[in-house]
Amino acid sequence: MYERKGTTMLLGSAMAGVFTLGILVPAAAASAAEPERSGPVVMDEMKPGTPIVDGRTGQVSRPDAAGSPLGTVDCGGVAWAPPGAVTWGPESRGKCGLAGFPGYKAGYAFAIAPGSNAHACVQGLGYSSGKGKWYSVGCGSSGRTTVSWGNVLAYQKGKARSQTGLGGFMKWW
Repeated sequence: MYERKGTTMLLGSAMAGVFTLGILVPAAAASAAEPERSGPVVMDEMKPGTPIVDGRTGQVSRPDAAGSPLGTVDCGGVAWAPPGAVTWGPESRGKCGLAGFPGYKAGYAFAIAPGSNAHACVQGLGYSSGKGKWYSVGCGSSGRTTVSWGNVLAYQKGKARSQTGLGGFMKWW
C-alpha cells in the first residue's frame, strides 16, 4: 500500500472521498497526465498495522480491526482537560495516520463526555510549512474546524484546557 523512501511515504490507489477525523471532504481528481509527486513528509513514525488515510484519494491502507469506518470517532482520541482553567492537558494522539498533500486541510471535532458539567477549549495539531502548529477547534461543550495539514504524514493530535474550575474528558475525532 505504501513505500517508504527516506523521509517520504508514497501512497496509492483511488476512492471518491477523503475521510478526515469527523469530516468528509471531496477528493481532488488526479489527472493521468499529472507527473508523479513525492509522498508526504513523515512527521510521526507509524506503528505497524496503523490505518493510514490517504488525503489525496481517501483510500485507507487497511480497515480498522473492529470494522469501524475510518474518519469517524474511532480514529480520534480522548483528551484530559485538567481542573483550574489555566493549563493545557497532555497531548492525545489519534489512532490513524493521515497522509496529506500540498494544500490539504484536516478536520477536527470534539464533544464533552456525556454527563460531564465541564466545558473546555480544544486544540488540534496541524502543519504549516512542515512545522507543527496548534489550531483552535473551539470552546464549550462541542466544536469542529479544519486546520492546515499540507504534505505531511502524521497522527492527528488534540489537547484540551478547562473553561471552568472542573476537569473533564473530551472525545475528539
